[in-house]
Amino acid sequence: MRRQHVAPTASPPSDDFHAAGYEVHVNLSPVVVHDGRLDDWRELLGLITRHAPYLRVRYAF
Repeated sequence: MRRQHVAPTASPPSDDFHAAGYEVHVNLSPVVVHDGRLDDWRELLGLITRHAPYLRVRYAF
């Protein structure tokens, strides 16, 4: 069963921290392995990029 995403209607709190000059990080762990996970990750990273473009996405494997 896939979850339905609802786009935020207001600026995320990270916008306030970024505007105040702070570096903002997002931790996306743990990673749950399941069928369709790559599509879910693509969607999640796309949402982050669209709604908080100042975040730099780094991968650690």
